[in-house]
Amino acid sequence: MARKLHLDSYNYRNGENNNNGNPLSFQKLSWRQDKDESFSDWTIIVKTEDGAETEYSVHKVVLGTGLKQSEYFAKMFRTPHIKEATTRTSVITLDDAAAKAFPIMLDYIYSDRDALEASSEIATALRYLSNYFGVRALFERVNNFIRDDLIIDNL
Repeated sequence: MARKLHLDSYNYRNGENNNNGNPLSFQKLSWRQDKDESFSDWTIIVKTEDGAETEYSVHKVVLGTGLKQSEYFAKMFRTPHIKEATTRTSVITLDDAAAKAFPIMLDYIYSDRDALEASSEIATALRYLSNYFGVRALFERVNNFIRDDLIIDNL
């Protein structure tokens, strides 16, 4: 009879700790982590119309695969002969509202939960971003949020 091997990555200890004293193996992959420590393999530079720039160090595997993937980035990552492939950097110009909502979209993509932390003020920008970048799960969540937020007092 064949035995089954059970691997539990959450019980793995490599002896190293992060700044919070937790073992490094417990860290969840995030665009908010140091790009070298998280092995980030792509950079997104978001420019606003007033010239401000914000740099995000992301992971192709997170943006380009899974239920919350960005169809925009998935297609880009699968296209070998594009300019961005040589620099591993995308430069995107957004209006101020969309630029402010961009990290919320990244948080949603990286999260393993389907929860959306949004407000009425940012919902329209998130809807625009989710449509533009092809994040279907976020688009549906934002549309539901906007529909539920539309009450007679808001009209």
